[in-house]
Amino acid sequence: LNIMSAIGMVVMLGIMVNDAILKIDTINRLRQQYAADLDAQSALRRALSVAGEIRLKPILMTSLTTILALLPVIF
Repeated sequence: LNIMSAIGMVVMLGIMVNDAILKIDTINRLRQQYAADLDAQSALRRALSVAGEIRLKPILMTSLTTILALLPVIF
């Protein structure tokens, strides 16, 4: 473990935390939206499913760009 790998770990940890915060925010907004039509349990399940679909592409894009940008540092 050297300084470059520690920097990479901090960057990836920051991306993971940011993506988690955005996904939780999306789940909360969708749960409130679905709460009018469904019971609490069904609204939460539906919000989890839809939020996963909505946030999957942005999470993969940010993770892949960071990994590909740090790839030359490995070599």
